[in-house]
Amino acid sequence: AVVPVWITVRVPAAAAPGDYAGSVAIAARGSEAFSFTVPLQIRIHAWKVPDPPDFTIVNNMLQSPDSVAQYYQVPLWSDKHFALLGKSLDVLHQVGSRVCNLNLIAGMHGYGNRESMVKWVKQDDGTFAYDFTVAEKYMDVYARTCGKPRFLQVNVWAFPGDNPAKPKWPPESVTVVDRDGKWLENRLQPPYGTPENEAFWRPVLTELRRRLEQRGWFDVT
Repeated sequence: AVVPVWITVRVPAAAAPGDYAGSVAIAARGSEAFSFTVPLQIRIHAWKVPDPPDFTIVNNMLQSPDSVAQYYQVPLWSDKHFALLGKSLDVLHQVGSRVCNLNLIAGMHGYGNRESMVKWVKQDDGTFAYDFTVAEKYMDVYARTCGKPRFLQVNVWAFPGDNPAKPKWPPESVTVVDRDGKWLENRLQPPYGTPENEAFWRPVLTELRRRLEQRGWFDVT
């Protein structure tokens, strides 16, 4: 069996240029336990790479919360999930990614996300309130890890598609929960471009704008 071992070195900004030598200890447990050391040498040059927020080139890579939850087998939007999302965002931040995505619809094109980040809470009289908890926590993690985004993309619609026989995709859904937060359904929004669609989104986007203005993020939305 062959197992690759990748070693990543984060050089302190004040490190003096030159050659540095050390070793890495590797050990394995099991029926054939063993351990050994491997020499490691790095060369630090007298030029400092700019910090990611100062990169000239921006690599806007999309981060998938659902993929993180599935890979590490943790409950979606749990504390463990948000901790892992911070690590995922940090990796993207290192290469200059500065886009933060809020998926307010389920099954966003290119994501396949199971739920919308804002939950539609069904009331006893059939009306809805709106739970922004997940969206707020996601933006909190992004802010702690990456700072203020260069772009905040709010996804409420999908692309129309290019099939002449099917000129528009069905409207995307939002996640509906009961007052205890239990999933009920993913509900289709009204057809795009209709007064009903505007009325459907107006209270959500009005409240989201207020929250983004409080964060100081509305100018990048």
